[in-house]
Amino acid sequence: MLVMVFDSWTGVVTTLPNGIEMGTGPLAWDDSDFLGIWWENLVTLNASGRSAITTPSRSSSSWTVLRQLMSVPESERPIRQSEGTVPSLFDANQSEFHGIVSHSSLSPINVGQPTTSQVAHIMPTSGFFHHSRDSTIHHGIFQEIHGSQHTTTNVFQPQPRQPSPPVNIHTKHLSSLFTGREEYLEKLRHHFENPGMSKKQRLYLLYGLGGIGKTQICLKFMEELEDVVPYTFWIDASSEDTIISSFKAIVKSTDILVGNSGSSAQQILQEIGKMKKAWFMIYDNADGPPSLVQKYLPQGNKGNIIITSRNGALKRLTSNCGTEVTQMRDDEAVLLLVKAAGFDDAIMDKEGYKEIISKLGCIPLAVDMAGAYMQATQCSPSDYLELFSKEFKKLMNEEEHAEFSDYGYTTYGTWEISMQRIQSRIHDKKHLGPESAIDILHVVAFLHHVDVPLDMFRRAAEGNRMKYGLKPKLLQLDASGSWSQYFFNSGMQELLSFSLIKKDVTQNTLSMHPLVHRWLRDRLPETDVKQKYEEARFILCSSVDPQDIDYGYWLALVPHLKANNEHGGKYKLQEDTQWQLYRMGCVFLKTANYADADYQFQKCLELDLKLGSDYPGLFSSMNNVGTTYHEQGRLDEAEKLLKIVVDGLKLKFGCDHSDTLTCMNNLAMIYQDQGRFDESEKLLKVVIESRKFKLGHDHPDTSSSMNNLALTYHKQGRLAESEELYQLVVESSRQKLGYDHPDTLITMNNLVQIYMDQGKWDESEALFRHAVQTLEMKLGHDHPHTLNAMSSLASCYQKQSKWDESEKLLKVVIESSKLKLGHDHPITLHCINTLAQSYYCEGRWEESEKLFQLVVESRILKLGPDHYDTLYSMQNLASTFHYKGRWNESEKLFKEVLEVLQVKFENNHPLTLRVMNNLAVLYCDQGKWDESEKLLKEVVEQGKLRYGLQHPKTVSPINNLAKVYEKQGNWVELEKLLQEIVEERKLRLGYKHPDTLSAMDKLALSYEKQWKWVQAKKLLKVIVEERKLILELYHPDTLSAMDRLAITYEKQGRWDKSEKLLNVIFDEIKLKLGPDHPDTLTSMNNLAVSYRQQEKWDESEKLFDMVIESRKLKLGHDHPSTLITLSNLASSYLGQGRWHEAEKVLEEVVEKSKLKLGHNHPHTLEFVHNLARVYRHQGRWEESDLLLKLGQ
Repeated sequence: MLVMVFDSWTGVVTTLPNGIEMGTGPLAWDDSDFLGIWWENLVTLNASGRSAITTPSRSSSSWTVLRQLMSVPESERPIRQSEGTVPSLFDANQSEFHGIVSHSSLSPINVGQPTTSQVAHIMPTSGFFHHSRDSTIHHGIFQEIHGSQHTTTNVFQPQPRQPSPPVNIHTKHLSSLFTGREEYLEKLRHHFENPGMSKKQRLYLLYGLGGIGKTQICLKFMEELEDVVPYTFWIDASSEDTIISSFKAIVKSTDILVGNSGSSAQQILQEIGKMKKAWFMIYDNADGPPSLVQKYLPQGNKGNIIITSRNGALKRLTSNCGTEVTQMRDDEAVLLLVKAAGFDDAIMDKEGYKEIISKLGCIPLAVDMAGAYMQATQCSPSDYLELFSKEFKKLMNEEEHAEFSDYGYTTYGTWEISMQRIQSRIHDKKHLGPESAIDILHVVAFLHHVDVPLDMFRRAAEGNRMKYGLKPKLLQLDASGSWSQYFFNSGMQELLSFSLIKKDVTQNTLSMHPLVHRWLRDRLPETDVKQKYEEARFILCSSVDPQDIDYGYWLALVPHLKANNEHGGKYKLQEDTQWQLYRMGCVFLKTANYADADYQFQKCLELDLKLGSDYPGLFSSMNNVGTTYHEQGRLDEAEKLLKIVVDGLKLKFGCDHSDTLTCMNNLAMIYQDQGRFDESEKLLKVVIESRKFKLGHDHPDTSSSMNNLALTYHKQGRLAESEELYQLVVESSRQKLGYDHPDTLITMNNLVQIYMDQGKWDESEALFRHAVQTLEMKLGHDHPHTLNAMSSLASCYQKQSKWDESEKLLKVVIESSKLKLGHDHPITLHCINTLAQSYYCEGRWEESEKLFQLVVESRILKLGPDHYDTLYSMQNLASTFHYKGRWNESEKLFKEVLEVLQVKFENNHPLTLRVMNNLAVLYCDQGKWDESEKLLKEVVEQGKLRYGLQHPKTVSPINNLAKVYEKQGNWVELEKLLQEIVEERKLRLGYKHPDTLSAMDKLALSYEKQWKWVQAKKLLKVIVEERKLILELYHPDTLSAMDRLAITYEKQGRWDKSEKLLNVIFDEIKLKLGPDHPDTLTSMNNLAVSYRQQEKWDESEKLFDMVIESRKLKLGHDHPSTLITLSNLASSYLGQGRWHEAEKVLEEVVEKSKLKLGHNHPHTLEFVHNLARVYRHQGRWEESDLLLKLGQ
């Protein structure tokens, strides 16, 4: 009798001529294609024993094959086998179901007498097979033939009885489109190096999501070993039934186990373990518990075993040897898509393909299905993308699309298998995990797919919204209503066993592939989507406690809150409650996502307004909206809204109600940022008095308002009042909260800022260090308060010119802030700005500019172009342009910032005055002395009104005005102004204060310009000695004073003293700052000038050359400082009578100065005058006179 088996046939049967039944499927194949598939699934038996009908090549005529088949007697023709009639392999009364398949002959083959030609191409099968180049693996075994020796082969596994789940008898084959995956193949090669010579059994696990390509990787690896490993056993490990069936197929067809047809699985494993030749055993789709596979592993120390599974827990069987198979690399996925689509590489739409694989998440199954669909329908990448956007779910899930690719399942279908297995165990009381797992998945489906904080579930369960009464299982509660970590862990274990999620143990988060994430939503019935979305939102918001701010956790929630909002908008499901909106708004506000916070609070306000003006939460929502306006720099809107809130609360609850006082405090801080210090001070005093009366002097709310008032004093330069108030708050906090409480330390940090402004740097540094150490211990190294304190310590280092310490600390702070708060958080940007200022002060202009530019761009995106912080960064960038000699860019940016400030703030706002001062300094350097003088006089007058004469913010522009007088040669006004400054500082700060000494240094300079060398020398000696004691010898201010003293000696003709002092200065600066620092180069220039004055021409020229080369490299060939040094070199040539060399240098300097600075710039005019002198020395009187006339 001849029997024909159609393996997993899903078509219908058609009766062909002579009574043969032929299957047809849903696709329209031609006859040769159909027969190729048909013959691959054909096995023959006859009554007398083993025989086979050979598989024809695909080039053979299909009707020739049919004619051969029809020549068989009717009693032996193939018949269609009905379901449920498959004979058992171990039934002695049934015929054996095995045979040999040859690819080279159409004649029946007697198994007992095979020839090499008859088995030239053997198709590999599940079980025990020989590898071929185009491997197709079926569930069964076949024989390897070497010369005249042979081993019996079973081509197909029989249909099993009806186990649950049914035995998988689908064809396994290496796809002809297999692409890449080299990283996993290399791991297998390394692990199974020299498989035929190993004396130790080796096991390896490939695990990962369904459809990720585990089996294909294994098949590819086995193909590589076809010439090395003679035996491979392929086991379908999807269930115990399929495992047993695979072993039965082995024992029925291998000569190694002849006579053992009744052997148990363990006996079969023992026999395999005794085999001398190298062998591999593949346990494919081992998705059950580890114990199932462990039960059927060969014993002993021989053989090589690979397990493929969705369950990473099976690594316990492989001694943790294994790897997770994840999505393909982009380049691999693109290549697979191109192959599957069948398009020509030369005309490949690369961007279209990249977009497709990006949307598919580089999952091999999804990519292959997409390519196969594109090939079958001949649609272009752009057409597919358009269809994808409209029919995504159908493309991923409809069965008809699975037929386009080599896989047996759709993309969604392969994951649905996992879900069905989980659901099948829900009602089994032995398993706690399935129900928990499904609840977890449904929550995560409406969050972001990456880094979901697992602590969210516990926080939600333990939160205070339990009265809203969602089902206990959703919140992972036990019978007593308490959080059950065990129940939750069981659910996580279930999900991990199918690789549906990944868990980051370090961060305690879970993530999933974005396509799996979408599948979870797409598989939900429409009636369930709203419920699952609301449950996810409930979990999110319930996990937030507004009274207990946890920055790290809140920051981790941000992407999930945003994703949840997006899902709600997409499905049009958002029916928010006030408490949810409020909590989301709090998270966004505290994590500096101000636009999102504004949106949430606005929606909350809209709901409150619908409930009427008497609704209790209305004023709270208005205050929250006003707070977001404030943080966004929308000060006028914030002020307007807060005034309404304050007035409303006063009428409703009274002036001393806690809510009224809170809003008054917030309004006062808006006034402070607007520069309206008088109004801020007045309002804060009212709040403080009321809180003292109602809450007590030492209540935290009272202390908070006092801290804000002290800050107002500080910003006005009222340092003594500010210091006194800060000290009161610190002392109160120490007694009430403790010395090391964060609130105490934060106020202390503000107090230390006062000490810094007073020049008490040693005390400031010690206190900052204590604050940092304590906050690190109490709150953690990356808490925002700790980061602020560390930034303040770095600023203190900068004040002392400890650049290395400052830079090192700031880099640590920046990295911690990026990780904790994000790249664009205000604290992160503030620290980057501080580091840029450090580079600026060190003369590292390129690095400074790069960082300032980064801060400006980030703040524009985050806060807007007219926010205070943005404008502050822009003026810093403009200052960098200034000192790099890019004066036109600097002027343009300063004016742009000033224009916004004058519209947004009052003319005497601190930042407005700062920008006016910096612009005036730029005008001075440009030689626009009249414009500079006019601007600085306005700044000085406004500063006196706002801060008083003693404040540093008033004194700084006075110093700059003195510099303008110096440039103008107005020495009388300069001396008068500086004497006033010196006397004021002596009274306010003391004789030895750094700011007093700085003013004395400027006064000494005015004496020097008037040739009052005695007075200048007297002052400079005092300054140098005091600075050596206060700042140390190498401090820039000390060296600057020494430089001024050296010039004084020089002007008095005391060259030896001048040279000695200049050498000391040069050595110290070079050691401290490096050979190419701007200050080092200035010192070298001054020393060279001293050598020139002493006619030490060689020493002078050598130093000038070094300075010129360094300044050309660092600042540019046309930078003013470079041109000045070139002019000095020319003067040295002139002193030696080297007229032609002096002329050549000066002509170059004059031309570059005209282009860079303009014809009328003071430096240009000075260079022209020096060139005219050279002409006169050469007797070229007419050229000299003409040049001077043109210069005038």
